[in-house]
Amino acid sequence: MIIKLLVGLSVIVFIHELGHFLAAKLFKVKVEKFYLFFDIGGKKLFSIKKNGTEFGIGWFPLGGYVKMSGMIDESFDLEGLANSTDKDHEFRYKPAWQRLIILSAGVILNFILGIGLITGLTLNQEFIPNDELKNGIYAYQAGENLGFQSGDKILKLNNHNIDNYSSISPLDFYKGTFLVERNNQIVEIDLTGKVSFMDAVRKKFISPMNFLPIIENVQSGSLAERINMQKKDLILKLDTIQITSIAEFQEKLQNINRNDSILIEYESGSIVKQAKVSLQNEAYLGIIFSVPIKYQKYSFFSALISGCKSSFELLYTNVISLKLIFTGEVSTKSVSGPIGIAKIYGDDTSIERFINITAMLSLVIGFMNILPIPGLDGGHILIILFETITRRKLSEKVQTVILTIGMVLILGLMLFAIINDIVNLI
Repeated sequence: MIIKLLVGLSVIVFIHELGHFLAAKLFKVKVEKFYLFFDIGGKKLFSIKKNGTEFGIGWFPLGGYVKMSGMIDESFDLEGLANSTDKDHEFRYKPAWQRLIILSAGVILNFILGIGLITGLTLNQEFIPNDELKNGIYAYQAGENLGFQSGDKILKLNNHNIDNYSSISPLDFYKGTFLVERNNQIVEIDLTGKVSFMDAVRKKFISPMNFLPIIENVQSGSLAERINMQKKDLILKLDTIQITSIAEFQEKLQNINRNDSILIEYESGSIVKQAKVSLQNEAYLGIIFSVPIKYQKYSFFSALISGCKSSFELLYTNVISLKLIFTGEVSTKSVSGPIGIAKIYGDDTSIERFINITAMLSLVIGFMNILPIPGLDGGHILIILFETITRRKLSEKVQTVILTIGMVLILGLMLFAIINDIVNLI
């Protein structure tokens, strides 16, 4: 987890700082340092000087920075600013539009990285064509409460035809309007104002797996193998509950108390069998169901559209979550620091999971950096916009005070997140 955290954050930080570096070079601003991680106290693991820029890796493994000549930044190098005479290559003497591009470039590359990674993952995936769902959808209890019924065939979402079932996202249940076919009739299900944001993100409402629970494969060494389940067996009951679909089986199994014994009834050949099992010490039952769907591959264009949509939804989810934390609707315990992020990465070896989480973090870090908080890119941008609109330049002393306040706030937030991590571990 630690290795994945460091690698993931290193990629994100490097891309972010590369954006600043390339934009600075484009407008002929002298870049004094380009560091991955911080060289606090001048201590570093590695450094090399090339074309007037010191490239290096600091010893403190969080963040990174690009130090530009003539810019008041986290280094608080006011003496260097006072002694500098190279006005042609200083950040502070460049036109406002060039400074805005330089400051925004890191965030832009973070967004490009996030969207690019998600698009790449999407290209490697398959989607469910909506017309393959011959039996319609399965409605979980939460979906039934909203007006869905098992067997509904989704036709439109927000007045757009649904060709790709996989394009339906959790946020569509937050404020979407579905048009479904039910018993040869058209039914509208308007969810506006019916589902809270957090419920939309966390709960399952419908599933495409409305197919008979016929076993395709039994995993070796699993509980299912030990009770002699085989390929082509059909699940009939869980305890006294009649099972009619894959999604229903998964829902009922998830809701059963794992400490209790479960009676599974299934048909093997023409023989109905029963087995009493306990999932108390089992991670899973160990069966894979047969799904009669012809999946389709994404084209590059469709993957890009899906990647952009997924990226926007990730950002939107995090923005609303941040708002809910400030309004007290979501506990501040959900704020994570390095330990929490490492736990999100997890200890499995899935490259897809690693890429997906890195993409998400790149988008979130990009968004956080553009917020108008002193010390972040958004804070510097706000000062430039203020100076451009008012045509009054803030003194270096005032900018230093603003930056100091911002750094205290940022460090305080980091400390709070780390304390949260420790409390959540205990």
